[in-house]
Amino acid sequence: MTWVALLRAINVGGNRKVPMADLRAVTEGLGWTRVRTHLASGNLLFDADGERAALIGVLEPAIRDRFGFEVPVVLRTHEELVRVVREVPYDPPDRTFVWFLDRVPGDDASERIEAIPRKEGERWLLVGDHLYTDLPSAADTKFTADRIDRATRATATARNLRTTTALRDLSG
Repeated sequence: MTWVALLRAINVGGNRKVPMADLRAVTEGLGWTRVRTHLASGNLLFDADGERAALIGVLEPAIRDRFGFEVPVVLRTHEELVRVVREVPYDPPDRTFVWFLDRVPGDDASERIEAIPRKEGERWLLVGDHLYTDLPSAADTKFTADRIDRATRATATARNLRTTTALRDLSG
């Protein structure tokens, strides 16, 4: 099965550097095949057999051991990415971000997300284990990973719709 691993908060602002060639080498060292990356922001594709939790349980420690810091990983399949892109509720797509969550949040998550301060025009929609946001100006939004983690009680990592669509296409 082809998996897409979304690594959180690497290669941002010169911090938590993870060279993509090294990430591919770590992944290949696990015995996984067809390993490739997309961009330098932590998008890893690979083929491996196994359950989601078990694969994460192998990949996260391998990354920590190689790079010296924790990197949360969220996994998605091609079919899941197809669904995410198909269900995008906002237009224009260049303002849409998908927050991939490591679990489906509880029923009270919507209330906590609603409490995140918003700029004019910002919208959100929680659908299962992902959150869509429409952000006219992503640079100064209050929709940050830490706030979304607290609101959903999950680990979240975001990708813009262009990257999400590319990952869907690459994983098919």
